[in-house]
Amino acid sequence: MKNDYVLSMVNKIITVLTGFIATIFLTRYLGVVLKGQYTYILQVLQIITLILSLGMGQSITYFYKLNGPKVVSKFMSTFIIKSILVITISIIASFIMEDITMLIILLYLPIFGLKYELEIIMATINVRLKIFMHILYYILKMIGAVLLFFVGSQYLWMPFLMLGLLDLMVILIYIYDAHVEYSVIEKLSLDWKFIKEVVSYSWLLVFTTLLITMNYNADVILLEHLSSPIDLGLYSVSIGIINYLWLIPDSFKDILYSRVSRSSSLEPILISIKASIYIILMFIVIFAIFGEFALSLFFGQEFINAYGVTIILSIGAISMIFFKMIGVIFDAEGRRDLTFKILLISVVTNLILNFITIPKYGMYGAAISTVFSYSACGILCLVFFKKIYNLEIKDIFLLSSEELDKIKSIFSN
Repeated sequence: MKNDYVLSMVNKIITVLTGFIATIFLTRYLGVVLKGQYTYILQVLQIITLILSLGMGQSITYFYKLNGPKVVSKFMSTFIIKSILVITISIIASFIMEDITMLIILLYLPIFGLKYELEIIMATINVRLKIFMHILYYILKMIGAVLLFFVGSQYLWMPFLMLGLLDLMVILIYIYDAHVEYSVIEKLSLDWKFIKEVVSYSWLLVFTTLLITMNYNADVILLEHLSSPIDLGLYSVSIGIINYLWLIPDSFKDILYSRVSRSSSLEPILISIKASIYIILMFIVIFAIFGEFALSLFFGQEFINAYGVTIILSIGAISMIFFKMIGVIFDAEGRRDLTFKILLISVVTNLILNFITIPKYGMYGAAISTVFSYSACGILCLVFFKKIYNLEIKDIFLLSSEELDKIKSIFSN
């Protein structure tokens, strides 16, 4: 457990197990229609949070590498003060909001946003604490989901109340850790010169990260408005399964943020790409064989029609491995314009195809459109990565004997 990669992988294993159990009970608690609305709210929250963040969270790796630990307290102070302002606005706006969906978004937004920003900071300054908190968070979320299931009555707001309380716990622990290490509370103030410098650098990261989120979430949002609630509910389960597949490359990506901020070596990137591809392919084969049975067993017979959509989406999950891994080193080295252009092509493709296919083919149209956009994004990242660093195809896809020995050494330890 002293090895960060092993700890991160343990985190993902626990996350998959506890998260999957939580998903089972939440899905059964909410049913098809409310499950779709639940997923829709989470996607909208992600988009609003990214817009309000001004890209500052995504730029911390670059500024930490440039200026060292002294920037941490400035980032933390900015995020905390901004969240207090958002809380005030959200509470005032909630008094005039009658729609339950918008009311949940307004009240949960400040907590959701601050936790998101603090986790990015922790990925750079204390990745082990972030991993341990992630484990605790998912265990408690699983317990909460089980308790909700036995409540009986279906209320859309109850899962968000549970998530809000868990997020508050994580926020307080992160702030305490940052205060002990960097005296954040004592230095709680806005450095406008610093903010201007960061925003000037990160404005493109705002659009880049927004494009990433739109690439992941556009299908769900458009299904809410262009298709039926049943399609949205089934599709949300498929997206949830694909998100679990992405935990595999994300387990490597969490550590890469810390490694790349301190070193320019390509070795961690390459071995992470290869390991992610092989593991995900194995899980796709398993789901193709047992998927229908698993959907019926865990979520109920009403969700078995999500099988075909999940198989289609899994193809796109492989392509996005390249973006997830290669994007880390592109951002750390300041190649933000390249990342932006790749994502712009992918998102425009995604939106155009979804507008065309969803009205005609529903959730299957959304799945096919998403796979096309994911593939465009992943392939373009791969092409530029190979060209910039003078790599051969075998360097990216085939494990060398040295890499195999390193993997064996990690897991044997």
